[in-house]
Amino acid sequence: MQIRPPQPRFRHKTMKQPFAIKESLRVGWRTMRTHSALVFQVVLTMFALQVAYEVVNKVLADSALGVVAAFVFTLLMIVAGVGSAIISLKLVRKEAAQYRDIIPSQKILMRSVVSGLLAALLVLLPLVVAVLVVVLVGVSSGIAPTFSEWARSPVQEHIFAAALFAVVVASALVCAGYIMLRYSLARFAVIDGARIVESLRTSAALVRGQVWRLLGFFAALALLNIAGALFFLVGLLITVPVSMLAYAHVYNQLQARVEKAR
Repeated sequence: MQIRPPQPRFRHKTMKQPFAIKESLRVGWRTMRTHSALVFQVVLTMFALQVAYEVVNKVLADSALGVVAAFVFTLLMIVAGVGSAIISLKLVRKEAAQYRDIIPSQKILMRSVVSGLLAALLVLLPLVVAVLVVVLVGVSSGIAPTFSEWARSPVQEHIFAAALFAVVVASALVCAGYIMLRYSLARFAVIDGARIVESLRTSAALVRGQVWRLLGFFAALALLNIAGALFFLVGLLITVPVSMLAYAHVYNQLQARVEKAR
């Protein structure tokens, strides 16, 4: 009688996720508490710039000085936004960070602005295509050559036009949301030294395979900040820095996963 050797048993190992939503929020909370002085300096600076921008828009509305002042404050908010991302990334990596880091280097600032503009154009692209499709299909099929003729057209054509519009707009919004998510980490990639186009590619590589998890993360951030706004906006002084730090932590975890896979 031939005895067969025992067959090896294979255990299915569950793939460890690169980040957990709850843990990311905990990291944001703990980091904010540990570095509360620096974090609140940054957040109050950003809030002060936003308030100044709103005041300038109201007081100097419809004036040349108001346009110039609004432009200046917009630039300052962009600078502070990039600087806050630098500080957040340093803090979650347990690196030394100072308030002066809120002013980024010219290279990082320019690359961040240009990559952000490119990402915004890519996000708008499906929306522009959707408008063109609706107009071209409507005109070529004779559904709505003019508004008055469309109003006199049969109900069936109204239903068809509404359905077409809903499908095209919904598809465009989904595509725009996906593109926004795909390039949502480009700013952090720039901070880590990536060039403009490289930052977009890096963000796309980090997001790949993590779309639903990232959607859940951003939904959690939205709910967190809505809850903060309900407390007479004072709660935003807590929820905004927690969100910033949790966001940096997510990027750091995804970037570490990619580095480990190389």
